[in-house]
Amino acid sequence: MNGKWLLTIILTTTQCVHEAKAGSWYVDNAITTGANSGSSWSDAWRSLSVIKWNSIIQGDTLNISGGVDSNTYMEGLTVGKGGVSNYIVIRTGQDINHSGMVIIDGGTTRSYGISISGKSYIKVSGHVGSGSDCKMQIRNHKSNGINVDGTLDHLVLEYLEINKNGTIDNSNGITIQTTLSANSFYEICYCKIHDNYQDGIHATQTTLGEGKQFGAVKIHDNDIFNIVDDGIETSLPCDIYNNKIRSRIVGAGVGHPDGVQFYNSYTRIYDNDIYDMVRTDDISAN
Repeated sequence: MNGKWLLTIILTTTQCVHEAKAGSWYVDNAITTGANSGSSWSDAWRSLSVIKWNSIIQGDTLNISGGVDSNTYMEGLTVGKGGVSNYIVIRTGQDINHSGMVIIDGGTTRSYGISISGKSYIKVSGHVGSGSDCKMQIRNHKSNGINVDGTLDHLVLEYLEINKNGTIDNSNGITIQTTLSANSFYEICYCKIHDNYQDGIHATQTTLGEGKQFGAVKIHDNDIFNIVDDGIETSLPCDIYNNKIRSRIVGAGVGHPDGVQFYNSYTRIYDNDIYDMVRTDDISAN
């Protein structure tokens, strides 16, 4: 074998090593048999708490079974690993008998439904097939339905129903407390967020100063309703568009109620429907 062919073989082999195929992993709390290894539906991890995050790499997909109609997980999901340049996708199962509603229920005792701390390139999705329904529900948590903190970039939350979260002040449907980097990109879209203790979405920076790039955070095509305080409150540089923000209700949460409240110059708000934000008790007080 001459040197030219040897070099070709070495380069081809090296390329194959670096192009690892994306993997799929499975969680199903209704299963009672199998290896509990997460490698297939028949051998699925039997709870969110036993997920072996060290086995998951960027580009992988973690499928959570929603059963035929629904599966309820009376536990929280703490995301244990993030990607570097490609997403780890956490989603409702797409296969028959697993594509029902995933319900993450806190029983009013657990603090968070989904917790993401300092993990980048995470996508959480309740999207199934070509449908428009939210097939993942996060409800009944003592504090935030979804809690995001730390320095991270590239986060997507889509097709989620987030409701009835919070029993204490400053608890919201989604809370994000982060430090943006120059590469940060967050997107919250196609979610139903309603009946939470305070804000629907509360997204702020943990450091002083403004993010200085338009479009670093996109909040769009959400239905945010039955609001106690703000539909959206943010100090991040947001594009907020195509949302429906509606229907203030009487609740225990306190604040300065607005459809959208923002504190960043690099914010663009357009094409939203904001209505029914006046309560009858407000009228009687004036």
